[in-house]
Amino acid sequence: MIIAVDTGGTKTAIASFNNSGEIISCTKFPTPKSTQEYIKSVSTSIKNMSHNVDISAITIAIPGIIKNDIAAWCKNLGWKNFDVINRLRKYFPHTPIFIENDANLGGLSEAILQRVGDKKVLYVTVSTGVGTGFIQNNQIVPFLQLSEGGQMILEHNGIMQSWSSFASGRAIYDKYKKFGCDISDEKTWLEISSAIAYGLYVIIPLVQPDIIIFGGSIGTYTQKFKKNLTILLSKNLPEYIVRPKILKAAHPEQAVLFGGYEYAISKISNK
Repeated sequence: MIIAVDTGGTKTAIASFNNSGEIISCTKFPTPKSTQEYIKSVSTSIKNMSHNVDISAITIAIPGIIKNDIAAWCKNLGWKNFDVINRLRKYFPHTPIFIENDANLGGLSEAILQRVGDKKVLYVTVSTGVGTGFIQNNQIVPFLQLSEGGQMILEHNGIMQSWSSFASGRAIYDKYKKFGCDISDEKTWLEISSAIAYGLYVIIPLVQPDIIIFGGSIGTYTQKFKKNLTILLSKNLPEYIVRPKILKAAHPEQAVLFGGYEYAISKISNK
C-alpha cells in the first residue's frame, strides 16, 4: 500500500493505493493551520486507513516551496520551515516518507496519464491558490522544481499583485461570491479567462511549453474558459511564440494524489 497526502490551502485529502495504482480508500478534512494539529490529523487518518497493512511509502504534497525536504514556505497556510517528514516519522518510523510541491506532483501524474511523451508540460492548478509544475519526459524539471508561478507579481487593474491574488479559486469566490460549479454566465467566465491569461502571458514566452494542463477545483471547469483563453493567448502573445495545446486534467481534483503515488513508485524503484 502507498499513501498519498494532498495538502491544500483549504482541505487535505489522503488516499491509499494498491500495487496497480488504483485508489483503495480516500478521506478529506479541513487543513489545520496549526502544524501540530496537521501532523495529528494526517497520522491518525493514515493509521485508520491502513488497518495494520504494511505501508510501502508515504508521499506528502505541500502547496509551497520545498527545500531539502523541508516545507520552507507555504503562503496560504502560514507555514515556514516545517519539517513534515521528521514530525511524521514519530508515527511511521520504518516507512519511507517523501515530500514534494503539490503542483509538481499534479503535473507528474497528468503527464503520465495523458501520455505526452517528451513534450514540455506546464501544469497549472487553480484552487485555493494558483500553482505551477513543469514536467518533461515524465519527470519534474529540476531547474523549475521550486517555481511558484502563482506568486509572480503582475500589474493587474493598476495594482502590482500576485497572480494568485486575482486568479485563484479563492479570489474568484471573493469577487463573485460563487464557486466554479455555480458560475454559468459567459461574461464571468470571460473575466476568469482573462485573469488566468495574465500569468500565462509571462510564463509561455519564458519556458514555451507544448501543453498546458489545468487542474484543481477551477481546473475542473476548463471547458468553461478554454475557448476564451485560447482566443486571448492567440491575440496577445507574440506571433513567433507557439500557442500551447490546452487540456483539462484527467483527474482535476485528484491529480496530486495520483502524482503522490507515481512519485513514491519512482523513489522506491531508484533505491
